[in-house]
Amino acid sequence: MLLCCTSQFYTELLQQLDDKITMIAAAVQNQGLLAHFQNDKLEQYIRRENVRVSGLNISDNDSRDVLMEKVCSLTQSIGVELNKDDFVACHRVGKSRNQVICRLKSRDKKK
Repeated sequence: MLLCCTSQFYTELLQQLDDKITMIAAAVQNQGLLAHFQNDKLEQYIRRENVRVSGLNISDNDSRDVLMEKVCSLTQSIGVELNKDDFVACHRVGKSRNQVICRLKSRDKKK
């Protein structure tokens, strides 16, 4: 009789602990998802001054200044006035490296 009661006690205790572990695991998973979404939001906020340009005729040996000049001439052709002083950085990206990312000094120029 005592062995039966002890066994049932431990079974109930293990079930309670298993339930608590399940609740904690769910809470940790939710916190992980929340942290992931907050990190993504922060990364997007940081990139708000960036502009990605594709379709430029660029070569492997184009310097940063040449890339900026090509981006400026492209933007002027669509009615957006940019000059080299409006950029903080400009470099090639993409698998075929035919795209350019430019970081503007002010996002007001991006509008």
